[in-house]
Amino acid sequence: MKTLHWLLLASVAACSPYQYSTEVKGISTGVDKLADAVTSGFANLAADREAVRQQSLMDKRARIAMVRDCAVPAAAAKHRCMLLTDPETPPAPAPVANEEPRAKDALKVLTGYAHGLAAVTNAADRTAYDDASKRLETSAGKLAKFGEPAAPGIGTVTPVLVNGLTWVLGAALDQDRFNTLSHAVNYAREPVKTAGKALKLGLLAIETDRIQTLHTGVEKLAEPLGRGMAPAVYKERFLQAEAMRARLDALRHANAGGAADALIEAHESLVKAVNDPRAKLDDLMEAIGDFATKASAAQTALAAPPK
Repeated sequence: MKTLHWLLLASVAACSPYQYSTEVKGISTGVDKLADAVTSGFANLAADREAVRQQSLMDKRARIAMVRDCAVPAAAAKHRCMLLTDPETPPAPAPVANEEPRAKDALKVLTGYAHGLAAVTNAADRTAYDDASKRLETSAGKLAKFGEPAAPGIGTVTPVLVNGLTWVLGAALDQDRFNTLSHAVNYAREPVKTAGKALKLGLLAIETDRIQTLHTGVEKLAEPLGRGMAPAVYKERFLQAEAMRARLDALRHANAGGAADALIEAHESLVKAVNDPRAKLDDLMEAIGDFATKASAAQTALAAPPK
């Protein structure tokens, strides 16, 4: 009887499901990179637009004045405080501003969800697992509500504990982690697509607007260059134009929107792998590798600060 008991323990331990912790970490890391790309990208776009505007004012040597709203507290102002040739008509907000709030909201719920998945798959003991599963329940619910405000909550993502025999060897924890992962990724399958599409619109808005802004900036910097300009001034302006052109070219090759598509595909591949134990991990790893590459490229291009 004692021998049979240990054989049962060994057979249960051998059947512990694959945890996907490495794959989930790859998705979580990629989402963090996209978060930096979006947050820094919008900030850098605003800085580039302002730099181009100021350069235009300096080249014109125009008479300037402050916007009237500079005289009141920011909370009561309709426009930001700035110097203009015509302070009565501040420029309208850039079209990209329409995509910024939703793109950032999408990133917030995607980041919380990805971090929640990672916490569950990396939980080293029952206490860590219980805490991580509660966090994932909350973050998955927020992700669902992003796409559908009236969506029902995920309910408990923590599966019922398996029998005490598997608990002895820790296989219960392995199974619970897997069950929670499976439940969560299937629940979030469509919400990830919805949030990913909103994220894509934000990334494309940054990329498109910043390319246009930098293109205008390079042209304005290059336009007066010629033999009549003092060598030191020529050199300084040329180097400014070249640095701006380099940022422009990096953005042209970034394919930032493709990073959001790759996120959706990586998550879909994770769902398929979890749902089908016979699925090849190679397909999942390829999808996550593609996402990692595109997320890094988007981060490098969009988060590159103005110089």
